[in-house]
Amino acid sequence: MMKSPEHEYKSVDHFVEITVRAKLGTYETSALRKQRASCTAGDRQAAEALGRKVFGAKFMRVEFFKPATVQHGVTYWHIYHHDTEAS
Repeated sequence: MMKSPEHEYKSVDHFVEITVRAKLGTYETSALRKQRASCTAGDRQAAEALGRKVFGAKFMRVEFFKPATVQHGVTYWHIYHHDTEAS
């Protein structure tokens, strides 16, 4: 019979919140880990570019969300990424 390892590792999904602001014909993200991204195609694409830039292969997806208070010209996004943790 095989013994189970002392620590098992599992994939855990996390997200961070960012904002994307429409600015002079482009969409610019807020800073995350001293990184920003911008895109002329749209706010979702800017959020995805930041996710890929910061998290690399651990980037999963972005999701739009609407907070209780919003600012004009700003959209709000969760960037989902996975990480490995010991249990």
